[in-house]
Amino acid sequence: MRRADVSARPSKSFRPDRLVREGWPQSLIEAVACALPLVTTDVPGCREVVTDGVDGLLVPPRDSAALAQAIARLQDDPALARRLGLAARRKACLEFDERIVVARTIDVYRELTQGSFA
Repeated sequence: MRRADVSARPSKSFRPDRLVREGWPQSLIEAVACALPLVTTDVPGCREVVTDGVDGLLVPPRDSAALAQAIARLQDDPALARRLGLAARRKACLEFDERIVVARTIDVYRELTQGSFA
């Protein structure tokens, strides 16, 4: 990732006839930790990592033209790419730090086990 200028992760799993959730794609989390601007698909899971125009760009599912256009936009506007990348890094530190994710996961387990999880 050190040599990358942008991280693009289109989702191939989206199907318009049913909701398919990506989860939180690890590659996006790694990219934001590296302060890379993101281009990803506007589907559940991916959109929880990227806020369009704030720390990356979202494109419609299965729209290769929109994907190419978003990547070209970042290539043509290095200031925008840098701003999005820095915002992505800030988000990574505030929301995706390992300690935060582990604490949230334990909270979910506690809720599911009605507080009996120690």
